[in-house]
Amino acid sequence: MPLERRLTTPVLTVEQRARVMDLIDNGHTIQVTNDVPMALDVGDEHFELVQYHFHAPSEHTFEGRHAPLEVHFVHKSAAGRLAVLGVMVEEGEHMPLLDVILDALPEHPGETRRLENLDLDMTELRPLPDEYFAYEGSLTTPPCSEGVLWIVMGETREISPEQMAELTSHLHDNYRPVQPLGDRELYLVSR
Repeated sequence: MPLERRLTTPVLTVEQRARVMDLIDNGHTIQVTNDVPMALDVGDEHFELVQYHFHAPSEHTFEGRHAPLEVHFVHKSAAGRLAVLGVMVEEGEHMPLLDVILDALPEHPGETRRLENLDLDMTELRPLPDEYFAYEGSLTTPPCSEGVLWIVMGETREISPEQMAELTSHLHDNYRPVQPLGDRELYLVSR
């Protein structure tokens, strides 16, 4: 089924309460895994959340402008296909969910921190889509494999300036420059 037809009804799971969370500084980004059964259904393809991580500044732009931060929620299908949900983050209101992550940030590359007995609503950081952009692209880190379904949210999230400064101090310009669109089709989907 063509991508444009599959994108008309993507569904994100509603149950998004995290109880356990692992944070690792992998030397490139802060990567988070948790026990939430978050999933993304696109057409007849089902993707389970594998992990999410942060890039500063954003790897996508709106009207040529980078957001200070972008979160990538990496999902994988049973067949091994990847779908990445990108969420832009701007400075603004304080986000309580992010405090939990910031308070447990690993101090050096390779370190992992495990948090348990949580009750976090992940929709604070990972919105349910009303409007988004979609395209077939590649991973943004080596080996930059092709065949990745990208869904980039039109709605941004906000974190306080202090939260932004704390998180981005661990990221060190870990973004891939914007790549030419080439012959890729970019879709805007509104519900």
